[in-house]
Amino acid sequence: MSLPLRLAVLALPLVGLGWIWSTTRHAAQAGVEWEVSVTGYDPRDLLRGHYIRYAYAWPVQAEGEDLFATGTLCLIGHAPHIDNAYALPANAPARDCDGVVRPALRSGRVYVPEGSVDRLQAALANPHQQVTLRFRLHQGTITPIALRP
Repeated sequence: MSLPLRLAVLALPLVGLGWIWSTTRHAAQAGVEWEVSVTGYDPRDLLRGHYIRYAYAWPVQAEGEDLFATGTLCLIGHAPHIDNAYALPANAPARDCDGVVRPALRSGRVYVPEGSVDRLQAALANPHQQVTLRFRLHQGTITPIALRP
């Protein structure tokens, strides 16, 4: 086998890895950014490594509405502000929704820099302070971006 052919064979996996990285990065950057209030998930277990766990505080207008009944949330508002969220009935068209979350999420976690851990931990533990999660919504999937008190 000639040297140029060997180099080409060795370079092929690197080209493949580069392509995978590029498409994954592009998919992660696609979507619309929204903001939602969050609360502490469990005051005894807010921090695991540099990840903070939280519970979504989806804004609802109907008292007692079960947002998780169908597994799909309909978001109403103009990004990044969510005015209302409701459970989208099964097989219902999402044409009135400004964003659709599949599956409907109750909680999540986000990586935070070490310097922000104490401030965010204290904010989530304080019931009088509102903490906001900025997330990217793309094809029904939420990608957390950042927490801010």
